[in-house]
Amino acid sequence: MGEAVNGQAVRWSLFTNHARVLIVVARDPAARLRDIAAACDVTERTGWGSGSSLMRGLWAAY
Repeated sequence: MGEAVNGQAVRWSLFTNHARVLIVVARDPAARLRDIAAACDVTERTGWGSGSSLMRGLWAAY
């Protein structure tokens, strides 16, 4: 954890949420959204947004 800003601890990561979701899915392709979100320490909605964005990019690549 970093310094407190507006009374809340600031957390930062070298990886974006998209990268974190991609790493979790690469480790366990059968992972549920709830498990992915928990592993990435994000909400399920954020996990879904990152995952769907990655899937749109995957389909666009083909």
